[in-house]
Amino acid sequence: MAVAACMVGVLGLSGLTASAADEDDLKQRKNSLTNKLGEARQEHNHSSRRLTRAVAALQGARTKLADAREHLAETRVELEKARRFDELMQRRLDEAKARLERAREALANGQRDVQVQREQVAEVAANIFQDPGRRLLGLRVLVNADSPEDLSSQMEAADSVTSQQSNSLDRLKAAEVLLKVNEAEVEAAKEEVAKRRAAAARNLERKRELKAEAKAAKESIARLVEERASAREAAARAKQADQRQIASLERDRDRVEDRLESIARRRAAALARQRARTSSVASPSSGSTMIYPVSAPITSSYGMRYHPILHYYKLHDGTDFGAGCGTPIRAARGGRVLSVYYNSGYGNRVIIDHGGVNGVSLSTSYNHLIGFSTYRGESVSQGEIIGYVGSTGYSTGCHLHFMVYENGGTVDPMSWL
Repeated sequence: MAVAACMVGVLGLSGLTASAADEDDLKQRKNSLTNKLGEARQEHNHSSRRLTRAVAALQGARTKLADAREHLAETRVELEKARRFDELMQRRLDEAKARLERAREALANGQRDVQVQREQVAEVAANIFQDPGRRLLGLRVLVNADSPEDLSSQMEAADSVTSQQSNSLDRLKAAEVLLKVNEAEVEAAKEEVAKRRAAAARNLERKRELKAEAKAAKESIARLVEERASAREAAARAKQADQRQIASLERDRDRVEDRLESIARRRAAALARQRARTSSVASPSSGSTMIYPVSAPITSSYGMRYHPILHYYKLHDGTDFGAGCGTPIRAARGGRVLSVYYNSGYGNRVIIDHGGVNGVSLSTSYNHLIGFSTYRGESVSQGEIIGYVGSTGYSTGCHLHFMVYENGGTVDPMSWL
């Protein structure tokens, strides 16, 4: 932009000239500044790419670190659940073992009780077998009774003996049933203990896995913290380098604009003096219209833009048209071609001086071209093809970056279209 402004200042109003010394000084300054700006813009673009990569690496490291920390937190939660489940399993295992111990003790008692009852029944059976009279106890009572009262008394005694025998058998049967219940309880308790032990073993293995996972997550976090620190340092260095380059470019631009404004004032004064001496001096051309250089939608307007990385506003010094590569570009207004060259930032450029228009030195530039169809010094008419849309220089895709200068400074192209 500053180079173009400098050229416009030199060649803007063809009817006016500065002193020879001023012209020579300006040409030398222009050539020197053109080279310096080209180098600075190239380094600025490199710095921007380094900054973009560094910030992307920093953001990636931050994302990985956040993910790793979240994973560690989740692992710790799962590990705590496993620990609590382990405690629960241990309590249930202890309870199952206690139940098994009680069942075994009850089984032993039942076995002893059954043995006692069996011995008692065997004793009764043996007594009956050895005393045949006891088997005929009822008949003996009837025969030996001396009176009804005696019969009743002896019958009660016989019933008592029979009842005792029957109770012994009943107790034996009950003891045998209880023994079977105790045996089933022991088996159930054994199965429960085995089940609890298996669950505890599985949970223990899960705890081991979670502990290993937590350890790996901690190690990953340590590495990512170092990676983030390195990425942050790289981003800071790239940001500082980018800021230095931008600051340098802005200082150069300001100096050139100051110089061009000074030249414009001197030329305006010279024009006023010539008009005072003669009435034959031609007035600058009038008219405020230009045609669109391409037929395409506007993708980015002229104005300040917020830099997402450097966090400050920066001027977007032209209007972008979203035309495809190879689309013909036409001169927005008739004039003389000041420059046809390549710049690391603007790519292939064409700058046209339109002379004095409505009291200003007017020029246009067409940037990022894929090719030229004009040359320096050629006079072109409005609508004449001067080049083709491309994506050269600091560009991410095919488009035309169209710029308008008034007295060496950029203005919104839409004010002339």
